[in-house]
Amino acid sequence: MEEHRRRVTGRRADIEGRVLPAWKEVSALWIESTWAAGLVIDTGGESVEAANEMIVGRAS
Repeated sequence: MEEHRRRVTGRRADIEGRVLPAWKEVSALWIESTWAAGLVIDTGGESVEAANEMIVGRAS
């Protein structure tokens, strides 16, 4: 997620007058689409305990 944030915040508009979305707007869209699609856990970035908490939290 940090890499995605870095790319979004580091972008520069290549079209004059174009307003790029802020990180808050982009991350909100990503979170909405991820949760709409189901539970997604990045096992490369989460511990077993953290993943378990996500699963339990989602089920309740």
